[in-house]
Amino acid sequence: MYDILNGSPNFTVNKPDGGYFLWVKLSDNVDLQKLKANLESEKITLFFGENFVQMEDREKEKFKYLQRRIRICFSFMDIDLLLPGTKLLREAIDNSCINCPKF
Repeated sequence: MYDILNGSPNFTVNKPDGGYFLWVKLSDNVDLQKLKANLESEKITLFFGENFVQMEDREKEKFKYLQRRIRICFSFMDIDLLLPGTKLLREAIDNSCINCPKF
């Protein structure tokens, strides 16, 4: 998963140090509404970072950065679904950029 996601100029992903999830940090050029539409069209369901704080805290300035984070959990996924799904996620993100570099 990490190798598939790593290297895009449109987002960064942390290298896991234990645990069963990755955090993806979207660049400012990624159009969030377009990304959400792309994910929906590919039938990809995931959680943006704001889902990991209480509802009343989501609009607080100190938590706004979470709107541009995606948490990907892979603890219960079959590898036969995980790798193709990760490739679809990367494509969805890269195709949601405005003036983002392509590679």
